[in-house]
Parts: sequence; C-alpha cells; structure tokens
Amino acid sequence: MHINTVNNTLFHTQSDMHVYNVSVSPDLLLVLPCLISKTSTPASGTDHLISKQPIKIKMSAMSVKTKPYYDDDIKLNPKIFEEINGKYGPFEKELFASDTNHHLDDYFTASSDSYTSEWTKSRFYGNPVFTNEYIYKTLQKAVADFQIAPHTTKFVFVLPKWETSPWYKTFMDYFQIVEEYPEGTPRVFTVPHLNHNPDTETSVDGRAFLGPIRWPVIVIFKDVYTITGINSAMRAHLRFGHISLDKIRALQITG
Repeated sequence: MHINTVNNTLFHTQSDMHVYNVSVSPDLLLVLPCLISKTSTPASGTDHLISKQPIKIKMSAMSVKTKPYYDDDIKLNPKIFEEINGKYGPFEKELFASDTNHHLDDYFTASSDSYTSEWTKSRFYGNPVFTNEYIYKTLQKAVADFQIAPHTTKFVFVLPKWETSPWYKTFMDYFQIVEEYPEGTPRVFTVPHLNHNPDTETSVDGRAFLGPIRWPVIVIFKDVYTITGINSAMRAHLRFGHISLDKIRALQITG
C-alpha cells in the first residue's frame, strides 16, 4: 500500500483498482471505522478513514510466554543505562522498578502500580518483564497515553526483539528502534548478587551479570517527532480485502 500525501489518497502499489480518499481527523490521527468497529458508519462510496490507532487484541487469543526469561528482578547494566539516558533522556520517571532495582530516584514499584497512573508530561524509561502479555500491555498504554500530551511526553523501553509476537506487529510502527544489542552480547542485564560465586563478575552497583543474551535486545523511543507508520494489522485489513478483526488476530498470532 502507498499513501500519496499530496493528493491524500491511498492505493495499492501493484494495482489502480483500489484507490481510497484519505481524510485526516482534527486530532491529526487517522481512523478507519470499518476496521475499528462493526457498528461504525463507513464513509460514502470508496472514501475511507485510515487508522493509525492500534487494534486492541484480547490477550486470551494470544499465544504468550507464561514465564519471563529471567525473574522480575533483572536490571539493565548501569553503564548501558547511562549511555541511553545521555542520548535519549534525561529520563525523569522509571516504570517497573523496585526499592532495590531502579536507575532513577523517581520510580514506580509494584505497590504503586504504574498502570493506574497516567504516563504523560514526562520522560519515561521502562524495562518491563519479558513476556508477551506484559509487553503488549505496556506498549498499548504508552501509545494511548501519549495522545493525551504528545508534545511533553517521551518514552524509552528496553525490550526483546521478538518480531513474530503480536505486540511487535501491532505497536512497533509507533516507535523507533534506536539501539540494538545482538544475540550473545554479554553484560547487558544483572540480577541480585545473592549466593553467587565470590568470583562472579559484578556491575558497578554490585549486582551479578547474567550470561550473554539469548536473543537481540532493542531500545525503542517515541516522542512527538517519531514518524508513525501504518501497522501490520492495518496493512492486512487493506491488503486482504477488508478482512475481519478475527482473521487479523489469527494472522498476527500465526505470522
């Protein structure tokens, strides 16, 4: 699919048979009623409103990892954190932290539950637990809350590069990958130094380094200048003749 931003039209690059007029909503987002809701009224004729809003997928329909790669007390190497904080910060609030695991002085813990707060008007850093369900929930909230105050809100998240996961297919078009650490990179994450061998290599804050990472790890960024693409769900809907949400979910899960 291709968007002609001069004439405000959307068409298939291999055919001139499917051309749609594009209308921009007042909030500068684009909405496609026939995809978002069965009760929505589509535009007349061939007019369509193209959506950049992510499609909400029921987590029960997703194939998720039920256990994180490590426990939830992993922490990014402080040296790596300082590097990304210098490039994309300075960060003001840290999500998914604890009293013994945090980089910033202003942070959310499990008891304060960041999901019940509005993620706006600040520069947020987060390293969520590496499960599909947890990451999906995180990015869904970030994208939604970002619309409230886009000019004063920034996000940086550290995530696994799981390109076949539903959250990756649904939300990654809303973010920019700014750093990537290849599979096998050492000294990326740490855990508490409890009963480790005294000779265990430790980070500057006294935590033990985990082994080399088992998959690529990415750092993603979003601010008001981040270019948003048409996500895979939208492309599938248009490419396959306005298929239903159920079929789109199946495509996302099976790849």
